[in-house]
Amino acid sequence: MGIKHNESGSGAALLLLFALVLIGVGFVGYRVWQYKYSSGAASSPVVSVKTPATVPTTIKSKADLDQASQALDANAADLATLNGSNLNSDINTLL
Repeated sequence: MGIKHNESGSGAALLLLFALVLIGVGFVGYRVWQYKYSSGAASSPVVSVKTPATVPTTIKSKADLDQASQALDANAADLATLNGSNLNSDINTLL
């Protein structure tokens, strides 16, 4: 016969461990909720509007081509600064 192990106290230890994990998850969730709704993180974003660059309707010279290229570059920089995480709130604001 093998050695008999007494494991009668393991249920209480597992229950205590489960309770500590549950308390930890609850605390982290509360802190995230508190940061999101109490610190102004959910406030509406500030949108700056730039005047569009003038683009020639037809390109007749190198100067026109450079002007159109600069206008495209300025718009590409604007697109790079978009924040997709605020898209839902922006759409809901418009509706």
